[in-house]
Amino acid sequence: MTDPLNPKLLAAVCHDLRGPLGAMGTWIHVLSSGRAKPETQAQALASIAADIQALSALIEQMSLLGTALSANDPISLVRLDIVPVLQSACSYNTEGRDVVATFGGDEASLWVSADSSQFQTLARVLTSRALTGRSGSRDLRVSRRDNDAELVVETTGGAPRALSVALVQALSEAQGGSLVQDAPRRSRLTVRFPLTTA
Repeated sequence: MTDPLNPKLLAAVCHDLRGPLGAMGTWIHVLSSGRAKPETQAQALASIAADIQALSALIEQMSLLGTALSANDPISLVRLDIVPVLQSACSYNTEGRDVVATFGGDEASLWVSADSSQFQTLARVLTSRALTGRSGSRDLRVSRRDNDAELVVETTGGAPRALSVALVQALSEAQGGSLVQDAPRRSRLTVRFPLTTA
């Protein structure tokens, strides 16, 4: 799909590791001083727990990246109805009570040209809590926009992590789709795939 040593992906991983590890190091220093007040100790432990959750989510993202990269077969584009794939991904991520999926319009199906396996991985990335690495909901809206199938994800637990954005972009572009990130609204990712006709 993409080069595992892609500088953009490596930079994204480094960026996403640096934040939680730096914060944990700071709080461990505070705790080890022996001078922290009880309320500071509680704050430190809560922050470390959140950073552990963020790192766990990063590992999940890296696992999904590994799955995508380990597919030695070339991209095989087929006519694919993405609605059931996305519905299945929402069910799979059942911490997925945090996923609110809306399939707009009267379309029961949206057909695009995509690689079935790679699109499943993309759907899992977009619906997983690992998208941000923090608790919070993901609002997925799927609809027809002009001649495209449009997938819009908005998160409430913070902006999507750098690795998530790089992975979504790589998976989308490898299949002929595109990623649009709304700069003023960093919590929103929009993925578009051209619709196909029978």
